[in-house]
Amino acid sequence: MRPPIPPDTSLPSAARERPAVRVGAIVTHWLPVVAWMALIFFLSSQPALPRAPDQLLDALIKKGAHFGEYLVLAMLLSRALSAAREAIGWRVSMLALGIAIAYAVSDELHQRFVPGRSPSPWDAGIDSLGAIAGVTLCTWWRRAAPR
Repeated sequence: MRPPIPPDTSLPSAARERPAVRVGAIVTHWLPVVAWMALIFFLSSQPALPRAPDQLLDALIKKGAHFGEYLVLAMLLSRALSAAREAIGWRVSMLALGIAIAYAVSDELHQRFVPGRSPSPWDAGIDSLGAIAGVTLCTWWRRAAPR
C-alpha cells in the first residue's frame, strides 16, 4: 500500500480548495456583477424611458441613476476581484474602475443602435464619476472595517 500524497503547499490556498467551493465563490461574487451589468444593458435597451413632469427634475433623476448604476457596479466589481484577498489593493481598485468605465463606454455605444436613444459622452463621464465614487467607497469601507 502506497502512502498518501501530501497536499502541494506551493500552490496558493485558493488553488488547493475543492472545486465545489471555488464554484460557489465564483457564483456568490460574480453573479451579482453579471446580473447588475445585465440590468444596465436592459435599461439602456429601452427606446424611451418615463419622463418626470419637470425638465430639471427629469435630468437630475436620469443623471443620478447613471451615477448610482456605476457606483454599485464598481463596488460589486471591487468585491468580486478582491475575493481572493483580504484587502482591496490599488491594483484591484484600478482594475475594477477600468472595467466599470469600459462598460460605461460600451453602454453608450450600445445606445447608438437603440431607436430613440443616442450616445452621450456626458453620460459616460457621469458613469465614470459614479465608478470612481464606488471604488473609493469600497476601499474606504474595507479599510475602516474592524479586523
